Amino acid sequence: MKTLFFFTFLLVTPALHAQTGNLSEIPGKITGLPANGTFKGISGKIFEAARASKTLARPAGFEAGIYTGAGIFEILLFNYTVDKTGSIKKVDEAPANIRIYLNPKDFFTRNAGFFDDYDEKLKIPHPFQRIPAGDSTADYVEYSFKNYPFNAGTDRDFAFRVLRGNNKPVFIPFTRKEYVQYLIAKEQLNIKNNEKSIAELKKDILQSQKNLKEPVYKDIQKTIEDGIRSMGNNISKIQAEIVPCTERISKYKDLVSKMSPGEAQAVAYVDVESHKYVNSDLQYLVPYGRKEGWPLYIVNPDYYDPTQPPSKPQAMIVTYWYWNGSPQEFCPDFLKERTKEIFESIDYHKLKESLE
Repeated sequence: MKTLFFFTFLLVTPALHAQTGNLSEIPGKITGLPANGTFKGISGKIFEAARASKTLARPAGFEAGIYTGAGIFEILLFNYTVDKTGSIKKVDEAPANIRIYLNPKDFFTRNAGFFDDYDEKLKIPHPFQRIPAGDSTADYVEYSFKNYPFNAGTDRDFAFRVLRGNNKPVFIPFTRKEYVQYLIAKEQLNIKNNEKSIAELKKDILQSQKNLKEPVYKDIQKTIEDGIRSMGNNISKIQAEIVPCTERISKYKDLVSKMSPGEAQAVAYVDVESHKYVNSDLQYLVPYGRKEGWPLYIVNPDYYDPTQPPSKPQAMIVTYWYWNGSPQEFCPDFLKERTKEIFESIDYHKLKESLE
């Protein structure tokens, strides 16, 4: 999480002592605004669009804390509770929030939790399966990964609304050639990690062999010798794991070299649910010409223009989150409802205009 800047300004101040009635009906307040009550620049436009939500503009049963930082505008939502003295106060931690990411080029791999080592270390994009568009409009496209069968990310139960400053699609098809190259990258990473483990074990063996010669370790000589044998056995096991990885890489590369132009550019379909291809060398990939399962997509690498300065808004992603685990009372149902209400009633047209 990047460092956030916080300023306090009360719009509505409820008397939190000696109040009666439902906690969800207590007048709330907004904190986090500058002393003059408004933000400047893009943060000001984002705040005005967010405050178009009546639920946020007149908070009831919760406090909204506004936080801004590099590339993020966050609204933390704190509900009220009654403490041991009978006083009403907000909870210590926000069980819900609305986040607006500015120029979020790494959103799906970093912020939302969709991430594999292959993305960063080997520069192979993470393929996504089953990306349904939800309540989309001319101002945004909504995506949900609730039924995503692979790494579902940290916010799998919630929706993302993507606003673009251009007409380029967020996702583009992942081809059969790219998918096989992805499998090659996975095997190469496995080999790299295994070789690293072997190198570390060999280093430990050398150190243990030196220790055998030191008088101070005389009483535990057998333990050291047993450790050396165990590490040697582990090296043999790891080396054995590298062999099939190397064989699969060779097979995959041969497959890529023999692909026709049509197959290389065809969309990759994978069948995860039936497990029909789970034991195949190509891990879920449906044979060319068939369309079982689901097509794969990747984030469009041309979605952002890297020649533009970081300060120029090119896109936004709006998402929401609330505590959905145990204990349930940590985020009461009314706050869950209002969190979603705020997410849905933001003025997305105003947000879209701020990108133009």
